[in-house]
Amino acid sequence: MLKRGLILLALLAAGCGEDDDARRTSATPTPTPTAAPAQAEPQLPERPQVDLEGDDLPAFRSGRAVAPEPAPATASVVGTIRRPERLQGRAGVFCRGYQLTVDRDGRARVQRVSDGRLVSGLRASFGAAEPPGAPVPVVLTCGPGEQEGEVVLGFTVGARQLTYVRDQGSLTGTRAGLVAREPADQARFAALQLYIAE
Repeated sequence: MLKRGLILLALLAAGCGEDDDARRTSATPTPTPTAAPAQAEPQLPERPQVDLEGDDLPAFRSGRAVAPEPAPATASVVGTIRRPERLQGRAGVFCRGYQLTVDRDGRARVQRVSDGRLVSGLRASFGAAEPPGAPVPVVLTCGPGEQEGEVVLGFTVGARQLTYVRDQGSLTGTRAGLVAREPADQARFAALQLYIAE
């Protein structure tokens, strides 16, 4: 999504002075490319491929609910939590071996599922929900990085700006969905969405 915005800005900038450029280059032949174009990076679609809420949310097993389809290499998981300030433990979403959870004080953590290692964290504000008291979104995007063995994670809680981090880990597991550390917190979830890269 960020890259889409940058591409749009680049296209708008390229359109400035188009008439002058067209006059200068109208007689110039187009060069033949000498190498194959770089493969396009996967793009997340605007609409979710999995969109569940209320009674349609998948059943929890051992404190976890999973989307009905396995998540591919690049995916974005969005869980919404009702009144997160009333959580008894931690709750959030997980994607391909990583999980983003938040507690009642707004302390968010991105951790590896395999070893519990903390990858990153932030402090979120639940009071920014609009309208007040609306479910708060918890978003985790996971995908392979440019370097071999690198994972890129994007995450946000509520209205906080999206944050990107890199981890020298791996996209283990094949599932994405919701996670709650305390059984009572399972009822806090309002919806689950999964965006699968094209």
